[in-house]
Amino acid sequence: MSKTSWRILRPTIRKVGSEIWASYNPTDDDDPIHEFCGKPEPDDYNPRPDEQTAVLFQNFSDNPEFPDVLKLEEQLDKKRDPEIHNHVWNGYTLKFSEAEIFGGCWEVRDFITPELVTFYHGFDFGFSADPNALIRCFIIGNDLYIDRAKYWYESELPEMAVSISDYCPTVMQDGTPKQWKLWCDSARPELIKFLRKSEDNPINAWSIGAKQEIMVGIKYIRSFDKIIVHKSLTDMIFELKKYKFKEDPKTGDVLPIPIDKHNHLCDALRYALKLVISKGAHNGD
Repeated sequence: MSKTSWRILRPTIRKVGSEIWASYNPTDDDDPIHEFCGKPEPDDYNPRPDEQTAVLFQNFSDNPEFPDVLKLEEQLDKKRDPEIHNHVWNGYTLKFSEAEIFGGCWEVRDFITPELVTFYHGFDFGFSADPNALIRCFIIGNDLYIDRAKYWYESELPEMAVSISDYCPTVMQDGTPKQWKLWCDSARPELIKFLRKSEDNPINAWSIGAKQEIMVGIKYIRSFDKIIVHKSLTDMIFELKKYKFKEDPKTGDVLPIPIDKHNHLCDALRYALKLVISKGAHNGD
């Protein structure tokens, strides 16, 4: 049930003593009905501090006629995939779906960026209503850390140059100014040229060149043991949840075709790691 339908339905139930009964299997934390119920978990007995709302969990364990053949299925799922088991058998929402491109590969942490690490920067140019997206990441061992990620909607080039230089400042290395490379998509070569030759805020910007193979970059990023995102990066967290593969409308199968949506920072991440991806080895190898 959509958020709009739920919003319209509730005020139309006007009779004194009337009730709304909703029966559902929770899938996503953002499902409107699940949000209304307070996003409860099966072991949460008071999920919504509202005297007018009751939430009841019913599970296979409450069924005295639960057949042995399904008990076997439940135990197999528990061994093979605890995440799916928690969703199918225990009533928890899916923490990620098979269609999520980076599902299960990332986590949110509060961390402090080390001083002596190699940074990788990527920039995805916006178009029309799409934002410009810039990201900074670094690699420790076989873990990828993302400590900066931001959208910009400035359309004026001087403003863009100032914003980028503030977000990716020049650093001192061996007593001399050093600016990290900024890898940009190849769609706007005139913007890259402007950024490099900006009179007040020159940026060490480079084009990724030929169109980078999207699936190659995605597979490489997924090969890290863990993608660790700083807890302050709400835009990055949103994209990692929403960036998905297409699904076959007839069979429901997940296809190896990324949907071109909710991917501005994810694209910037691939650009940032251009040289690392092309060498096919992590920094810690």
